[in-house]
Amino acid sequence: MLLLFLVSVIPAANATTLYLEVGPGLSTIANSGSIFNGAFTGGDLAFSTNVVFAYDSGGPLAPFSFHAGVRGQYLSGLSGTRFGNLLAVYPMVRFEFFRFYFGGGIAPLAMYRVSTAPGLDSLNAVTGGLPFFIEGGLEWKMIPDFHLIFGATAHGAVAGTGLAMFPSYEFSMQFRFLFNIGGPSASSASTGASKSGPGKWDGWRYPFGIGK
Repeated sequence: MLLLFLVSVIPAANATTLYLEVGPGLSTIANSGSIFNGAFTGGDLAFSTNVVFAYDSGGPLAPFSFHAGVRGQYLSGLSGTRFGNLLAVYPMVRFEFFRFYFGGGIAPLAMYRVSTAPGLDSLNAVTGGLPFFIEGGLEWKMIPDFHLIFGATAHGAVAGTGLAMFPSYEFSMQFRFLFNIGGPSASSASTGASKSGPGKWDGWRYPFGIGK
């Protein structure tokens, strides 16, 4: 449904730039008693992962663009031998300037679990608050169809008594795969000098094109 909506709001004459972004990270969970129903109050660095599917209003070469999409999040914190996990689906927005971006989202659907090992069993609905995140990061536009993203995210939740689970942090490396609907691929669309030109893509040998 999201894909159909995103395509429908773009004029038919233009290609719609979409991307899938996946990657691992390290996260902490803090002040989480109300979100975990008292079963987990916080934990140190543990594994996290997330998946983003979004629409890019300007395309990968635009100096400024607006992004809208959905982020699926698996957040973890480790306290002794116990893992606290938060699984959430966030409608999200992003604003991108050249290689920098910032954004955020709020999750209407979230689950939690507490166990001695990470996993997807024994899930419980989050009823003590509404999880949210704010993010910022740096984008390495290696080639037209693939970008590497380095991001930092702060997680929290709006609870009845104020903010919960804040500040919980995540540091991640994301792999962004771009593709177009209704037009040529990002790679073929950028072959002409008028559309790309020297130095538009950072390349994969040197970070951000330095040393080319």
